[in-house]
Formats: sequence, structure tokens, C-alpha cells
Amino acid sequence: LVYGYTGALNYPAIAQALIKNNGTHPYVFYLALAMIYSGFAYKISSFPFHFWTPDVYEGSPTPVATFFSVGPKAAGFGALLHFVLTALSQKQGDGTFAPIAGIHIAPIMALISAATMVVGNLSAIAQTNVKRMLAFSSIAHVGYVLMGFVVMTPAAFSSIIFYLVAYCAMNLGAFWIVGIVTDQKKSSDLRDFTGMGWRMPLAGVCMAVFLFSLTGIPLFSGFIGKFLIFGSLIQSHSYLWLALLGVLNSVVSLYYYTKILRAMWLEKPSKWKLYFP
Repeated sequence: LVYGYTGALNYPAIAQALIKNNGTHPYVFYLALAMIYSGFAYKISSFPFHFWTPDVYEGSPTPVATFFSVGPKAAGFGALLHFVLTALSQKQGDGTFAPIAGIHIAPIMALISAATMVVGNLSAIAQTNVKRMLAFSSIAHVGYVLMGFVVMTPAAFSSIIFYLVAYCAMNLGAFWIVGIVTDQKKSSDLRDFTGMGWRMPLAGVCMAVFLFSLTGIPLFSGFIGKFLIFGSLIQSHSYLWLALLGVLNSVVSLYYYTKILRAMWLEKPSKWKLYFP
């Protein structure tokens, strides 16, 4: 569809063809954009193409689930960022990027970001399997990253990259601890984490650090990433409601992350055997 309209498949050539049309694009082109984004959304687990994620994470071996939580998302966001910047945007004199005339992605990206955050966090609350909980958590984090696409400023794009790096690090760490527990308990249910902080103190402390970072507690990398993304929205003086929604979703995420911490540190283990330093 894109080739039929623009006569090109190269991103810069597509951008030039769109510029020549002075903002008048047929509906079939917007249909093509929706189909293209659907492919990206499936890869990064964005609403409404996120339904496969929890089942895959829960049913896969922990190393495979770890890869799915990091690899496809980083690659998908990189490809999406490249597509938006080179095919749908024009660089301005002040370093910012403006959508090509007739291409208004900010309102749509804002709605998708909001829906992804809300669905991910609210769904995670009811979970009793830690891998499934982290799957919904990863969906919510996709919503945070998508906030950076709403305001196309250098600060927003820098915050996207920083947040992705921080997310990959803290998610890898969280799944590493889940893998340790799964190897010993043959399960990743929340009850299997009972007393883990006392039986495996080093692993318990590491898990607490990773969860604090995922939540966005100050002084942790997750907080810095969210601060940068929310700040880019506030500095643009647009979509302040989205920044507020992001803060509220971070508060909601604290509830289900705390469920893991409570099981690890505040509930007594059935056995006091030290499995791991």
C-alpha cells in the first residue's frame, strides 16, 4: 500500500513523496500506517497486540522468557524509532522533529501509550505467578517508553534510549532471580518466593533492588528514566495528562511489586536452609 502510494520503499524516499503531497494523503495510506504499526506493536507487546505476552512468558523456560522480555522489545523500539524519524518526520532547525504535513501521530501514540500502561498495570495486580506478573509489568513499561514518541524532541528521544537500557538491565536482573527460584522450586508462583530474602539473602537484596528500579523509586535507574520521559512531556507543555497518568501508573505498580517483596522478606520460610548466598 505504501509503495503503491509513494512509489518507494526506502524511508527517506517515502518522506520526500509525502512532503510533495502537501498534507493530502488518501485513506489507504493511513490504513497502511495502521498495518505497519500493528507489526511493531506485536513485536513490542503494545496494546492492543499484547495478549500473547503473559502466556508466552509463563509457559516458556525462564531463559527464553528473559530473552522475550528484552531482545524483541529493544529491537522493535529501535526499528519503530527509525521509521518514525526517517519516514514520517522532518528535522527542524532547532533540532526537533516535526511530523510531515498530514501525518499526526502524537494523539494516537498518546492514547496507545495510556492504554498500554493502564492495561499492563491493572492486569498485573491480580497475578499470583511472578513470571506472568513480570509479563504484564513489561507491557506497562512499553507504555512508558511510547510516551517519548508523543513529543518528538531530542530530549524525548534521549529519554527513550536511556529508559530502554535501564529497563533491559533491571528486567534481566529480575528474571535472573526468578530463574534461580524456578530451578529450585520448579515453579514461579508467588508462594515459592516466601522467605526467599532469609533463605537466599544476596538474591533477595538483588531482587529488591531490581523491583525498586522497575517501580521508579528515587535514586534508581528506573526513576531517572521515568523522570526524563515525564519531564520531556512537561517541558513540551502538551499532554500533561499523559505525564500525570504515568505517575499514577507508577504508584499502582508499587502495589504488585510490593507483593513480591512482602513474600520475600515479611513472610517466614517453611525451611530455613540457605540455598544461595
